Amino acid sequence: LCGYCRDLSGALCGIHEELSAGKCTWNELTKKSKNITHDKVLADQNASLKRFSDPFTNFPELEYDGKFSSHICKIQPRGLSGKEFSRTEAEDAVRKLFSQVRKEYSEIRYEGNHMVNNMEVLCFTILQPENKEFLANVDITKQGGFLCTFMSVGENGQATIDTTEAEEKGREFLEENGYENMEVLSGIRQGNEYTASYVYVKDGVYYYPDTCNVKISLVTGNIIGFDGHNYLCCHEGRYLEKPAFSIEEGMEKISKKVRVEESREAVIMTEYKTEKHVFEYKCSAMGRDVYVYVDTQTGEIAECRC
Repeated sequence: LCGYCRDLSGALCGIHEELSAGKCTWNELTKKSKNITHDKVLADQNASLKRFSDPFTNFPELEYDGKFSSHICKIQPRGLSGKEFSRTEAEDAVRKLFSQVRKEYSEIRYEGNHMVNNMEVLCFTILQPENKEFLANVDITKQGGFLCTFMSVGENGQATIDTTEAEEKGREFLEENGYENMEVLSGIRQGNEYTASYVYVKDGVYYYPDTCNVKISLVTGNIIGFDGHNYLCCHEGRYLEKPAFSIEEGMEKISKKVRVEESREAVIMTEYKTEKHVFEYKCSAMGRDVYVYVDTQTGEIAECRC
């Protein structure tokens, strides 16, 4: 797969060169973009396209994405509990949310119920009539009244906080909304907005299915976005068997061709919609990061990903 990706990258660079040289136009490519990997006529007309479309013709769909598996969208949500919330109760939850994120509003508009993948939510739009540019959307789960998603427009200006401060504000926001024991897993900065991914950690074990994302404005430090879908689908009380061997002994299962940089105990989602208790090893090989997961009971390699 890594080789295919490199071929794809090279082919795309070739297409860019052809576009820059005027050998073809962007309109010519986009006219048939929906069939770009299947239309043999188009592939024959564009040698560069053919170079990367053919290897993927019979390649299976890559639905499973390790610890962030899309199968989470298909399981029965395990993190939802409590009574069903009415429209009025859900609206009260939205008002509480906006008091936390320190955003003023003039109108909360109920948009009805809809499904976010596999869970039913009550959807609200928040407006500021005096500020036509402001718009926010909030989804509250019908069962339990949990905050599922929240997104508002960004804030203009110069950054006043760094990403470390942003991550702490995100953690505080999670605690205020019932998402406890969350640790930063990764983060990405886009302009003056920072999106941090958090994972549930208990007794040193990282429960990767229980993740959520928080978007923070680096201008004001306000929370401007949230996605807790994965956490609400997967979070539940769990019992883990004691590992049959130590994390150091698990390293012996890994090829000597890679160098282990970091290790931790974790739980990942499998392609069968179940979970697996593993030791996670962050390794380096050929200038790339490689993650290896070893089953804590059998010692078998449960998964590898780049």
